[in-house]
Amino acid sequence: MKKILVFSMLITSLTTIWAQKIVETNILNELIQAYNQFDTAKCLFLLNIALGDIETFDKKDQIEIYKYAAFIAFQDNNATLAEHYFWNIMNIDPTYGLDPVTTSPKVLTLYQKAKIEYLEELNVRLQQIQIPDFNIESSWRAFYPGWEQYHRGFRQKGGILLSSASLTLGGFFYSVVRTRTNRADYISAKAGVEQAYNKYNVSYKNQFYFGYAFLAVWIVSQCDLFLFSTPYLSVSPKSYSSSPLPALGLEIKF
Repeated sequence: MKKILVFSMLITSLTTIWAQKIVETNILNELIQAYNQFDTAKCLFLLNIALGDIETFDKKDQIEIYKYAAFIAFQDNNATLAEHYFWNIMNIDPTYGLDPVTTSPKVLTLYQKAKIEYLEELNVRLQQIQIPDFNIESSWRAFYPGWEQYHRGFRQKGGILLSSASLTLGGFFYSVVRTRTNRADYISAKAGVEQAYNKYNVSYKNQFYFGYAFLAVWIVSQCDLFLFSTPYLSVSPKSYSSSPLPALGLEIKF
């Protein structure tokens, strides 16, 4: 019964992550296809969906979404909005560059201009940072393994840590319940005492196995937060208004 419960929890967690990934991949693929087919109405519809849930996408997919949002804004003669999306791209990857073969020279020029302004502002922000006050673990999500990683955009390892923590913690509580039940059965047993004791002993040991396993996942998660999942330092355009643009129907997300 215990193995079935743990296996079911694992399958459920992995299925949920896999299904969500498929949905996100389909949205991005349809967006690219609609853009290549000059279907502006469908592009806007898909962009509103993608931008509304942008944090659920992988970093590389977020870059693609912001890129096509910038392209459409530029085509609508809104260079300010296009630059805003370019800044969002550079917040994810400051080294990212547009393809000079498939991108128009005017868009490339705007991107280079935005990149220079972004790097200048980023340099100012870096100089203002005081290292002792930069506490990356201020979020309460960090206490549950994988949650903060998932929130910061590291969705694959965040999902693995979340699933592992949930399985081990669930196994621990299940073992605690089974231990109490098996102990009561062992105390009241009049026949098959040895079998009842063995069941109690197994569930008693499982409490520690699952507890130590959860502790190991928690330690790995904390080390990962400090060493490999630090948040990105981001900057925003100074003069951009956050009002939606009626001509595009896009919702600006900060």
